[in-house]
Amino acid sequence: MAAEALAAAAERLGTPDRGGLRTAVVSAADPVDRASGRLVQLPDAPFLVGALDPAAVLAPHVAGRVLVDNDVNWAARAERHAGCAAGIDDFVYVHLGEGLGCAVVTDGAVRRGHHGLAGEIAHVCTAGPDGTAMPLTEVFAALGLRRPDSRRRGRAGGRRRGQ
Repeated sequence: MAAEALAAAAERLGTPDRGGLRTAVVSAADPVDRASGRLVQLPDAPFLVGALDPAAVLAPHVAGRVLVDNDVNWAARAERHAGCAAGIDDFVYVHLGEGLGCAVVTDGAVRRGHHGLAGEIAHVCTAGPDGTAMPLTEVFAALGLRRPDSRRRGRAGGRRRGQ
């Protein structure tokens, strides 16, 4: 379903009278396999996109490159370009919203780690308020900070800007 919607959007936007699509940039809430560009589905992930290959779906509609990365990695790049981290080469960008994630930036570049999951901190185990080990996102629930409508692991409490 997501692949069909993505292809339909590319068809609508890339009409010949508009000059076609020269480049596409995809921001996904899932980790991205750097070798293939496919989205990686994590266990208990709150986003149900599945095994989507945005580059393959968009390739017939785009004349140039299709850039695919995790939404938090794109946000960290934006912060380094024109935000609070402008001019800073080494920092960690932490995002808390519908999910919890981070991007590790060293020497001005997003680092992914050996398996590409360096910023996927939602499932990292830590000590909870009672001292027992639990996933980081469960700490929010234990402290009463998770939104009542948030049931899946990997979705912490919080509100979007403007709400």
